Amino acid sequence: MKVVTNYGNLIAGFFDIVKDITTHRNGTVLIRTAYLDEEKKVYRHFSQECQLFISDTK
Repeated sequence: MKVVTNYGNLIAGFFDIVKDITTHRNGTVLIRTAYLDEEKKVYRHFSQECQLFISDTK
């Protein structure tokens, strides 16, 4: 599954844009973002992979 969003946060003068979120069958999620500077130019690309945990609340 691939989800494309236009979500963003302003952090310390940089705008953080989530470019896409990809889930994998093994339960990992890859999140790719781009940091934009004050002129809205790409300052840096960033990606992070994490493991999903499903807990039973019963």
